[in-house]
Amino acid sequence: MEKEELKILEELRRILNSKNEAIVILNNYFKGGVGKSKLSTMFAYLTDKFNLKVLMIDKDLQATLTKRLSKNI
Repeated sequence: MEKEELKILEELRRILNSKNEAIVILNNYFKGGVGKSKLSTMFAYLTDKFNLKVLMIDKDLQATLTKRLSKNI
């Protein structure tokens, strides 16, 4: 990871750890192909690396996140 990315992650961790309540982040754009699913996936992955709980809700009709993150049970 690059220095700038680590700096952003540390700031994110500081913000998230300073709260006692849930933090809601909405990634909502109407245009397709702008990276919504990729950004959401990366955010969930990085917050998980900091041992933070993550709930993702996929409201996309194409279900990109659901397909990307689902496991075969």
